[in-house]
Amino acid sequence: MSRRNGLYFTITQLLMYFSAPVIYVRVVQAAFCDRLGANATVANLPSSTYLLGSFVPIVCAWMFSARLERAVVQGAFAIVAFSMLFVCLVVFLPCPDWVRISVVIGPGLIIGIINAITNVYMFKCLSRGATEKGRARALKFAFGLGPIAAMLGSLGAQALLEGRLAALQYPFNFGVLYLIALPCMVVCSFLSSRYKLISVPDEPRSLFFRYLAESFRGYYRDRTLVLAWLSAPAVTTRNLAFLSLATPVASVAPAIYGGLTDHIGFKASFGFGGVMTVLALVFISAIPRAKGRWRRPRPKQPASP
Repeated sequence: MSRRNGLYFTITQLLMYFSAPVIYVRVVQAAFCDRLGANATVANLPSSTYLLGSFVPIVCAWMFSARLERAVVQGAFAIVAFSMLFVCLVVFLPCPDWVRISVVIGPGLIIGIINAITNVYMFKCLSRGATEKGRARALKFAFGLGPIAAMLGSLGAQALLEGRLAALQYPFNFGVLYLIALPCMVVCSFLSSRYKLISVPDEPRSLFFRYLAESFRGYYRDRTLVLAWLSAPAVTTRNLAFLSLATPVASVAPAIYGGLTDHIGFKASFGFGGVMTVLALVFISAIPRAKGRWRRPRPKQPASP
């Protein structure tokens, strides 16, 4: 059971890495919108909507019980596959550019929501379906081979978008990227339905804002991220989902950078990025050291004779 679930997790991660040019909404979508005539602000909106979707896992953790976690992953990948199909239809069929731009931006939010959900629930399924050794083996292969799959996917995307294949010119080269990702997401959905999970007790559901406050207090007490693997199984999903709440705050950043580029120029966006980096370093350096039980104990000094 542990080996089988670990294999499903590894294959799913590799397929996601390979499909990264379209399921991680970034450069490809911005380039597509740019070719369709959008300005820099609009071209960056897919990235903004993608990041905005990261608030959903905490809602899912409150809404869905533990017995539905496997179904959540399966359904999430099925929705991504459907969104890939929808984009393919709009690209390959004759449609106005504004329709194509809208379709690229809209699925950005959908894929952002779904990716945030799968990132949480895939780890939860692995924690419920594999031993500690099995989890370590699955993570080793998934994230050891994952960059290779991502490189292959990126090289393929680069070959398509640079027009090296004469039969696949704009806009069909963009559509083929989504067409390749479509069966990958179908396979991910199928593999997610094959997980065998141990039973865990359901957490009693409370009001959502009370649940959010309890999540914040619980996460604040357990500062080490590794505790997301060791806190009771019933609350692991909540802790992992709570981690993703920082991402929606950053969802305005792509639009800000695009607006600066449109009104001032690329130099302004690079300058703004430099200022934000310096501020981030200042905030990180201001974080106090952990106290109490989270502080590493000092070695005992030998007693004087």
